[in-house]
Amino acid sequence: GTTFTTPSIATTTTFYVEPTIGGSSFNVGLASDAAGNLSSLSFYGMYFASTSAATIQSVDIYPSTAGTLNVTLEDDTNTVIDTRTFTIAAGDIINTIKKTLALGFNIPAGATGWSINYDLAIYRGAGTYAYPYSSNGFTITGNTIDGDNITGGSRYYFYNWNVSTGCNGTRSAVVATVTAPPALSI
Repeated sequence: GTTFTTPSIATTTTFYVEPTIGGSSFNVGLASDAAGNLSSLSFYGMYFASTSAATIQSVDIYPSTAGTLNVTLEDDTNTVIDTRTFTIAAGDIINTIKKTLALGFNIPAGATGWSINYDLAIYRGAGTYAYPYSSNGFTITGNTIDGDNITGGSRYYFYNWNVSTGCNGTRSAVVATVTAPPALSI
């Protein structure tokens, strides 16, 4: 299968793996933002739609607050479908370096009005953004400030969405354990 290299982690982190047949993997949305556009806020999200079954493998954020970050997947009725929890360390906080969040959120074919949302404050983009952002039948359609199905907006929260399509098998957790190094004696 495909090799996955974890982003830099300071604490034990759970990643998820699943077999996929067919389809493709691609990025959609803005890859990054200008530091001057970023300010720290909590409890917002972004809307999307997908014509085919897809998996949001990961997104990038600019962390602004140390603590526990919960990212939720919600359907078009605002029902929480799935959640991932991440530890944001003090060393992660910088508005010029993104942190990749491995999500593994499965999206059904024909999903519209779905969203991913966050709770802990992150740096979010506050500029002029040209929604929608589309690739391979997957579209970022708006944000929870400006609305869904918009043609322009003033907020952007999740960057560099990595999405895959194809027939997915059963997901399995893989734990990357971080242990303290032994004491150095010279």
